[in-house]
Amino acid sequence: MNAKLQLAMDDGFLDATALRLKLQKHLTFDAELQASQERIDRLRAKGEQLLEEDAEFQQQDGGRVRAQLDELTAGWAELLARSSEKAVRLRQAHEAHQLGRRIAELEGWLERVEAQIGSEDHGTDLGTAEQLAERFNSLQAEITAKAAALEELNQQATQVVADEQLAQRAEALQSRWEAMGEPCQIRAENLVSWVVKSIP
Repeated sequence: MNAKLQLAMDDGFLDATALRLKLQKHLTFDAELQASQERIDRLRAKGEQLLEEDAEFQQQDGGRVRAQLDELTAGWAELLARSSEKAVRLRQAHEAHQLGRRIAELEGWLERVEAQIGSEDHGTDLGTAEQLAERFNSLQAEITAKAAALEELNQQATQVVADEQLAQRAEALQSRWEAMGEPCQIRAENLVSWVVKSIP
């Protein structure tokens, strides 16, 4: 049981590498503990039975058996508590890691979008101006489609994860998103204006 207790107390989950695998292994470990519960209960019941039924045994070895039963009960309870706590912390670490990855993806996407919105390229003739305007229309549709993902990400950052840095990154992402509206509108108007100016 001591080896299992050490495994339950291991805080290696703080390292973000292979969190999913660590979580799966720990859930398997938890299932193994639950499967052992019946054996532990039978062992305790057998010890109690020995203590109750055999007066001679109780006088000779009763104190030692009682101490072992108490130690078993306390150790098992600690093992279950530590394992449960580790499972919760592993889930939280995994969720934080996943959220961090999603934030990083959206940050990279937003950087590309901001660069396109801030572009001064309006085309050199009617054909290139129309192409830029079409691409920008597609970009605006993509921006609209990402709104739900950003909203979900912000909810997760505030509800699920107790990581202040991730919450701040999600908040900064939301601010950048909101600040993009006016420049996006200006870029769209400029492109339409260039298309009109380019018409021979």
